[in-house]
Amino acid sequence: MLKKIFLLYLIGFILFSSLAFSVLAQEKAELIYFWGDGCPHCAKESKFLEQMAEKYPELTITKYEVWHNAANQKLFTETAKGLGITQLGVPLTIIGDKYFIGYTDDQTTGKAIEEQVKSILIP
Repeated sequence: MLKKIFLLYLIGFILFSSLAFSVLAQEKAELIYFWGDGCPHCAKESKFLEQMAEKYPELTITKYEVWHNAANQKLFTETAKGLGITQLGVPLTIIGDKYFIGYTDDQTTGKAIEEQVKSILIP
């Protein structure tokens, strides 16, 4: 009887520990998104990012519209310069130490963005 209780206790402890570890392993991820109102590529990526926000609630997405907002345009230019980007274009998506210029579709650019998000959230 004591062996069964000990075994149940041990199994419970292992399950609790693994759950606690998985919760602790998850980090927050920040995605910075520079886009232009009227840009068809940005429109596609915006829809994709809505899905990403639902799929990864620990992902924070900060959006800056740069075609009609002078302050965001300045931030966009300074950020691109800091990353060493010489040819500006939208959308510009930054996640961790990687960035993506442009957006083709969910299966190519979207997949690469999601892989980068996952690499931060699930190390």
